[in-house]
Amino acid sequence: MPTLAVCMPNFNQARLIKRAIEAVLKQTRLPDEFFIIDDHSSDESAGVIESYVRKNPWIVFLRHTANKGVASIFEEAVILSKSDYIYGGASDDYVFPHFFEKAIEWAGRFPSAGIVFGKMVVVDPAGKRLTTLQARSWQTPGFISPQDYMSGYLERESPMHSLCGATLYRKDFIQGMGIGRFQDLGHWYDSFVARTLALRHGACYLAQEASAWSVLPGSMTQSAIRKKADMVHIVERAAHYMRSGEFKSIYPEAYVEKWRRGYLKAVDFICRPWAIGAAEAAMKLAPYPFIGVLARVFEKELRVRILNRF
Repeated sequence: MPTLAVCMPNFNQARLIKRAIEAVLKQTRLPDEFFIIDDHSSDESAGVIESYVRKNPWIVFLRHTANKGVASIFEEAVILSKSDYIYGGASDDYVFPHFFEKAIEWAGRFPSAGIVFGKMVVVDPAGKRLTTLQARSWQTPGFISPQDYMSGYLERESPMHSLCGATLYRKDFIQGMGIGRFQDLGHWYDSFVARTLALRHGACYLAQEASAWSVLPGSMTQSAIRKKADMVHIVERAAHYMRSGEFKSIYPEAYVEKWRRGYLKAVDFICRPWAIGAAEAAMKLAPYPFIGVLARVFEKELRVRILNRF
């Protein structure tokens, strides 16, 4: 069977990384390699991580002396790893117990697939479910050809849709890409890599919940307005890569422009003061009986609209 490495980047997540590490250690099929790479945290992350390394000496813990970003961290793990597949798990998210077992099983059945991915549950910091992200075209597991991935996933789901928190990548396919050069894509670098591998080599879809993505309370605040220019830059850079000579054969121009316009529309919605203010109000009212219930329902629906409709 194929081998698996886990790369867990961390930056100031001392409060949540314990949950992420334990979720990996509780897998019904443990990874063959486990890299935890701290990106120059200033909190108590190192102490938390070291406590697990002492009990599990097979875990490789690396500490950066300067912040390099998640794309560089993932590329570092790819270089260090000797495994066939690699999973990048954020330190504030966590995987469900059978994810690796099922993913490696399907990777063994279809070794030509570029990625293996599943459903991703969106949760609040307390672990309450907000929604589930999935590839709606497929209700059963199986191999997806590049053509079906384009028509059944990319052209059907929203431009912002991503299941990278529930994705294994075939390592030898990404080594030649030099993913560190996509650092300018920020949080979207892994989505670009996953889509590119699937469009080149096909994918396996598990059709089961694989991981949980934590949406932190501060994710919809005034900071979103200040970051709007950065988000627009990421979209434009991603479109530039898709249209480049290296990738234009797998990204049709009609799709690229539709994706670009849709993503920019979503960014504009997210960064509108009324949307941010409404979400903040919902969070503040949440503790109160009845009103709090309505507030939580509203806030959930707002998140669902952003994640699924655009």
